[in-house]
Amino acid sequence: MNKLYKRFSKIFFLLFLSGLSFTTMAQTTLTKGDIAFTGYIGNGTADGTTDEFSFVLLTNITANTVIKFTENGWLRTSPTAGSFRLTESTLQFTSIALPAGSEIRITCSSTPTPITPAATYSGGSAGAVAILAAPEGNAAGPTLSTNGDQIIAYQGAYTSP
Repeated sequence: MNKLYKRFSKIFFLLFLSGLSFTTMAQTTLTKGDIAFTGYIGNGTADGTTDEFSFVLLTNITANTVIKFTENGWLRTSPTAGSFRLTESTLQFTSIALPAGSEIRITCSSTPTPITPAATYSGGSAGAVAILAAPEGNAAGPTLSTNGDQIIAYQGAYTSP
């Protein structure tokens, strides 16, 4: 009986630990209204080398939450209705755990080259930012314009955001 109890205890403990590791790796699935854009600087700042935008979280997010930001336009008419243009850049932000109310600033400095994106908030680094390559984006990085450009936030694949 004692051996059976020890064996059961070990199996239960391993299953318990496995459950914890899966829980900590899960990302937050966002819905409409969970973030709000708060700022946008296109064509670089005064030094002409940095584009940036910011957003505020309106819900808590867990570590490893992935949010993609693209300046690709959304096509609503044929021939490829319901898809992104795919001629401009897409950034992938992978977060640390952050509470609602956190404002995250994404900066993309082109000096020194290549473009080096970063994500910060009042507590320091908010996570990692990567520039996605084709087909999801232009690996050269963002070139935010103040004339007719936009930023779209999404999760999931670019083919079905």
